[in-house]
Amino acid sequence: MRNMRSAFWALGLAGAAYAWKNRAQLQQQLGRMGQRNTPQQLPDYQSNGQQDSQQQNSTWDQPRSQQFGGSEV
Repeated sequence: MRNMRSAFWALGLAGAAYAWKNRAQLQQQLGRMGQRNTPQQLPDYQSNGQQDSQQQNSTWDQPRSQQFGGSEV
């Protein structure tokens, strides 16, 4: 257990020394990460509600008005 604690202490000390030595570069990288805009992951169904309600009202038995290609099963 004592060797494990010493190993973690040495690892933490090495990490701190690396961070101190490369602090300018790390600050630039962290600054870029904070400025990055994340794209919208999910579609916004509230913006075009009329088109979505039209698709939700269709049943499985009705053929689609638009053909996408491929083969029918």
